Amino acid sequence: MNLYKYLRNILKNERAWILPVLLLIFGFSIGAFGIGMMFGDDVQRYYYRTNPPIYNPPQEKTSIISTQLLSLLNEKRQKRNLKLLKENKMLDYIAYIRAKTILDTQDFSHEATQSGLPYTKVATNLGYFYEGLGENLAMGFTNKEKILKAWEKSKEHADIMFSNDYTEAGSYTLEGNFYGYISNITVLIMGKQ
Repeated sequence: MNLYKYLRNILKNERAWILPVLLLIFGFSIGAFGIGMMFGDDVQRYYYRTNPPIYNPPQEKTSIISTQLLSLLNEKRQKRNLKLLKENKMLDYIAYIRAKTILDTQDFSHEATQSGLPYTKVATNLGYFYEGLGENLAMGFTNKEKILKAWEKSKEHADIMFSNDYTEAGSYTLEGNFYGYISNITVLIMGKQ
């Protein structure tokens, strides 16, 4: 039977339409799934870069303000002939979520074992796709200069602060109860998209 006769028989018989239509739908679904698996992340990254979500953390109510902390950090980077960091509001929001999570779970760690929300997961969940991401944490400080001095004395923290791998940053300081004591939690997030 040639193709012409086969198609003419399908057109005459209503039940014969079912199989080709189902095969077409199945084939399209498998193709779309395959394309999504290959290019899905790139499409999502492109969408977020062209339509970035707007995240604004609540206004800080401590003596440490994120823009001032970043400004002081950029002064220190400039003295070392490093690229200056741009403030990124999404990174400010990621820092806010991390500070809030630390206080809510009483877990002051980068790994966030109590909440399961380390900074990398918070960033990805909020749509910040990154080539590089780093986090510095501080507790109990009420002065931005002292925070940066403490981070400078720690090799791991200084490596993050003074890395040229990052192009933008955000920070947030939140006051709250940590194991029965009122304390400031400061989070600095540095990233590169």
